[in-house]
Amino acid sequence: MSSDLVWVPHPGAAWLPGKCKGGQVFETELGDVVVEKPQDLEGLGGDQVLDGVNDCCVLANVTPGAILHTVRKRYGEHNIYTNVANVLIALNPFRPLDIYSTEYLELYRRTVDPSAEKPHIFALCAQAFSGLTGGARNQSVLISGESGAGKTETTKLVLYYTSAVLAGQDGGLEDLLMEINPVLEAFGNAKTIRNNNSSRFGKWIEVQVNPGTRNLLGVTVIDYLLEVTRVCGQGPNERNYHIFYQLAKDEDMCKGLRLGDAASATYLKANSLDADGVDDQVDFHNMRKALATLNFDGEDEASIFAIVGAILHIGNVDFDPASDEARVVTPDALKNAAELLKVEEASLSKAMCFKRVATGKDVVMSPLDAHKARGARDSVAKLLYGRLFTWLVKKCNQALGEGLSSGGDTTV
Repeated sequence: MSSDLVWVPHPGAAWLPGKCKGGQVFETELGDVVVEKPQDLEGLGGDQVLDGVNDCCVLANVTPGAILHTVRKRYGEHNIYTNVANVLIALNPFRPLDIYSTEYLELYRRTVDPSAEKPHIFALCAQAFSGLTGGARNQSVLISGESGAGKTETTKLVLYYTSAVLAGQDGGLEDLLMEINPVLEAFGNAKTIRNNNSSRFGKWIEVQVNPGTRNLLGVTVIDYLLEVTRVCGQGPNERNYHIFYQLAKDEDMCKGLRLGDAASATYLKANSLDADGVDDQVDFHNMRKALATLNFDGEDEASIFAIVGAILHIGNVDFDPASDEARVVTPDALKNAAELLKVEEASLSKAMCFKRVATGKDVVMSPLDAHKARGARDSVAKLLYGRLFTWLVKKCNQALGEGLSSGGDTTV
C-alpha cells in the first residue's frame, strides 16, 4: 500500500517510491538507499501517484517526486507527454513516433475539450486556438528546455498545427509558414555533443490571425543571441552550422566557391564533416527550395552562398608568426574571400592586420601582430555571419508579413 511508501532521494533517479527497512535504510525499485534524515521524507499521498496519470494536478500531493515519477512511468509506457495543468512536459523519445499524423491533428482539432484527451502538443495548440477564436485573446506557447530536449521539433509541430488549422489556399501564407524551418535550421542549427540539430539561437515567432475567418494575416520572426563564436571554433565532436557542410558536400557549389577540400578548412577541420541522422545534401535541397518559396531570387541565393564561402576562405587566411607586424602568408585564401565578397584584397587585409586608434580628432591605423590578427580575422568572420543571419530573418519576415499592414480585426 502507498501509505507505507515515501519519496526517497536517489542519486540517479532523483526521487523514487520507497519503504523503510529499518533505521535509515529504504528499499526502492533500484536498490536500497541510506537516508540521512528519514523523518523529513514525504509520503506519496495515495495509490494514484503510482499509476502514471495524464495530469499531475489530479494527484493528492503534487510534489517533485510525484511529478518525476509520473513522467518516468509514462515515458516507460511510450507516452512522452504529461500535463501539469496548462503546462505540457515533453520528453525526447530520440526516435520517430506515429502520433503526428493528420488523423491525430484532426482528433485534437475537432474535440470539444482538448484537455480531456491524452496529453499531446496538438492538444495544447488546440487550447490556444480555442482561446484565440472563442475569447479573442492573445495566446502564447513558450517552449523551453535544455539542449536536446526537443525544442526545435516541438516548434515545428506547433507551426505545422497552426498552418493546418488556418483557412487559406495552396501557396498562401499558411504554406509559407512551414518554409521558414529549413532556412533557419540551415543557418542557425548545428550538431552539439547532446543534439545533432541543436538550435543555437533563440526565437520569438509571432503569428497574426483574423479570429473570425481564421485567416493567417502575417508572421514575424524575431531572433535572439545567435552563437556566432561557433563559426570560428567548435567543441570536440561538434560541428559548425549546417550550411557550411551543405555547401561543402555539393560539388558544383564547392567548385563555384573555390572551396577545394572543405574538410581541411580551418573553421571545419577540428571534427568530422558528418553527423548521424543529418543528410546535408537532402537538407541543402530542401533549404534552397524554401528560399525560392520565400521569394529569395537567384541573385539573393548567390550572394548568400558567396558570403558563406568567403567566411571559410577568411578562416584559412593566416599570418607570419615571425613578424611583429601581421603579414598575410596565404594570399590565395585572401584573394578568394575578397572576390566572393566583392571587396578589394587590400581593404580586407587591412581589416584583419590593423586596428583603428582614435587620437583626438585623428584616427591612426596601428599594426597588429600575428596572434591579434587571427583574432581580428575571426571577428570579421563572426560579424559577416551574424549580419547574414539577421538579413535572412528579415527577408523571411518580408515574405511572411505581407498581411501585417492589412489592418482589420486581428489577434496575435
